[in-house]
Amino acid sequence: MVEKSAYELEREERIKANKLMLQELGLDEAAAELKALKPAKKERVKKPKAADFFVEARRSDRARKSVNYCEEPIKLHRERTPVDYSERIKGMSLDAETAERLRLEMESKRGNCKAGKHRGPVDSGKGMRVQGGR
Repeated sequence: MVEKSAYELEREERIKANKLMLQELGLDEAAAELKALKPAKKERVKKPKAADFFVEARRSDRARKSVNYCEEPIKLHRERTPVDYSERIKGMSLDAETAERLRLEMESKRGNCKAGKHRGPVDSGKGMRVQGGR
């Protein structure tokens, strides 16, 4: 058995001394009578838990998308179909050099949009946002 510390020994002595003092004063019998007069605690009636009875969740009849949990990659952008700008330029009646420059410019703009560098709303410097433009 483990030896008691000095604090525990002092505590036990104090408890014994207090009990003797109560007996000398006759208060130990009065304390016992008070305990007997104290009403017993009432037992609480437990309410039934929510899990005890099942209520079906209310659902809407609205049609919903079906959920697919496949590991397929999501395509954020659809593939663009190639455009032949030469057909568009032919109707403009331009000389060959100007038509070639215009075709290259149109393809480069389309290429920039494909790479995700398209221009969205831009601050015009006047404190307002302007759609497109430079």
